[in-house]
Amino acid sequence: PNSKKKNLAIKKMSAINHVEWNKKEIRFLASVKHKNIVEFHNAYKVEDEYWVTMEYLEGGSLTEAHKSHNFKGRN
Repeated sequence: PNSKKKNLAIKKMSAINHVEWNKKEIRFLASVKHKNIVEFHNAYKVEDEYWVTMEYLEGGSLTEAHKSHNFKGRN
């Protein structure tokens, strides 16, 4: 048996605001399997939030990377 432990990231999403959008995002994450997209593990409803567990990647969030590298959109 594989007993190797993995670190997971937890994304907390509102179960009150933007409910339909958040449910769609969870369904999408659960359906995607691609080497360039973090691996979805599970989603839980905890009080007024959805907790989405996914593969942990070091280096911060995509938003943080975008801000620190000053990426510009296409024209």
